Amino acid sequence: MALTRFVCLCHNLSQSHQFSNSYSLSLSLSLSRSLSLSLSLPVSLLQYHGETIKNIREAVETITTDPLYYRPVAIALDTKGPEIRTGLVRGTAEQEVELERGASVRVVTGEGDRDSTDGNVIWVDYPSLPQVLEKGGRIYIDDGLIGLKVLETGPDWVEALVESGGVLGSRKGVNLPGCDLVDMPAVSERDEGDLRFGVAQGVDMVFASFIRCGQDVREVRRALGPFGKDIKVVSKVESRQGVHNFLEILAESDGVMVARGDLGIEIPAEKVFIAQKMMIGRCNSAGKPVICATQMLESMVAHPRPTRAEGSDVANAVLDGADCVMLSGETAKGLFPVESVTMMHSICREAEAAIFQQQLFEELRRLTPLSNDPTEVTAIGAVESSFKCCAGAVIVLTTTGRSAQLLSRYRPRCPIVAVTRSPQVARQAQLLRGVFPVLFHPLPAPVWADDVDNRVNFGMNIGLCVLKGCVCVRERERKGMGKMGRKREHCHMDVIHVSFHYLTVSDSPFHPPSLSASLFHPPSLSDSPFHPPSLSASLFHPPSLSDSPFHPPSLSASLFHHLSLCLTPPSTLPHCLPPSSTVSHCV
Repeated sequence: MALTRFVCLCHNLSQSHQFSNSYSLSLSLSLSRSLSLSLSLPVSLLQYHGETIKNIREAVETITTDPLYYRPVAIALDTKGPEIRTGLVRGTAEQEVELERGASVRVVTGEGDRDSTDGNVIWVDYPSLPQVLEKGGRIYIDDGLIGLKVLETGPDWVEALVESGGVLGSRKGVNLPGCDLVDMPAVSERDEGDLRFGVAQGVDMVFASFIRCGQDVREVRRALGPFGKDIKVVSKVESRQGVHNFLEILAESDGVMVARGDLGIEIPAEKVFIAQKMMIGRCNSAGKPVICATQMLESMVAHPRPTRAEGSDVANAVLDGADCVMLSGETAKGLFPVESVTMMHSICREAEAAIFQQQLFEELRRLTPLSNDPTEVTAIGAVESSFKCCAGAVIVLTTTGRSAQLLSRYRPRCPIVAVTRSPQVARQAQLLRGVFPVLFHPLPAPVWADDVDNRVNFGMNIGLCVLKGCVCVRERERKGMGKMGRKREHCHMDVIHVSFHYLTVSDSPFHPPSLSASLFHPPSLSDSPFHPPSLSASLFHPPSLSDSPFHPPSLSASLFHHLSLCLTPPSTLPHCLPPSSTVSHCV
């Protein structure tokens, strides 16, 4: 089982129960699902998405009643955001038109031309387009496949030359690199309706598109209202403004998505990789989940195997420190959706085996400010203990999910089994690297210590652990509780309870694949399923900062002048993995 989490975009095929079942059954994989409303029409497609949500939930509940194989599946809603799109080609969604290189076209914004897009006229839904563009500026359509050069601007039109031709369909995205779209609201009326729909459907998180600053995130939270206060907001950074204001976006968000599709048009292509590493590194340092998205296995839309470059791209996202990797067109419209998930899983497992996890943990501790929060201190101690005793898993009892997130932040090299009674917390925990949430249904025992033991034993059974090792339990104390036995520390209603058992691991479903002895067998070490391959010191030895292959080149001051030299995320450097033999549990 890979520690990296997967996000898949659902579309037409997800209406099938058989398709939804095949996703969740594939490798017993826990998947977050993203429902994109960026192309939705107000009523009919909202009903369609409601049916998709219903099918996903029914598929999850009917897969199995055995808690060992039950995997909570989170559902995310992807908003439209302040984006610009073209109109319908000749008034219909199915029509397409060819734009030839060297031809002249007029880009118009008047409402009367909404359905007039053809080979000579292109309508876009941004009235201020002529005002933000200048002569010589660029307009990119459909992820940059079509490029236009501005020749002249008018009150409500722009005359342009086709530099890169192609087939133009309806409702394609438009990018204006170098332009600040300050007059576009972060949450439109359409977005507010979509967010109300998400709250009514009980989605677990919102992927907020085209977030440009911290205020945009606050606007999304305002639109969610009091009934959506528990929904996680994941900000999609896909513009130059978003990169400039990344720190304030990160402070306001529950997580970040590195949306490289539009980002690769808004900033120079050669800057995308360093922007990705900067954002992932800062998210790791802040302890917030980060998703790497767009075109990760794009060729698998039409082919059963990815290109070698795509495989390296996925692996490098894992080495950078991404909590999640995302499949978009591969699962939304591709011919091989289940094969795409399987391939992504295989690549992530191999990439995780090449990370020196203990050195990564030490680096994260060094970069994290000292904390007097007892919950965080306990999480650090639990992760450190898991390295020292070569733990095979960490078990955490959590009510809000914060304990699981803190454990995930410090990147233990073993899985984190999060036992919770809250279905929503279990689903939202799917966003965290290495966390495998499980639902504990029985009511609390009259005695708190007995209830803790029941949940810890449940977590051990889920992990197929046999009683024998050290169990660290952290549980939020109820008001009015008296003294606890054994070693416990009371502060801000947190209780640390340490008891001692002995554990061995037998056939855990969370173990990574056994590596080929001829290629990866670690010499003179026990055959631990968590031990990394035998890596050449000359190839994988962590370089100094000045020699780091990930250290940014001379960066454009206009884009990255505000970034410190600490752009190299600690997780991009290889780290050391000890063998696994026992299990440590932290609640």
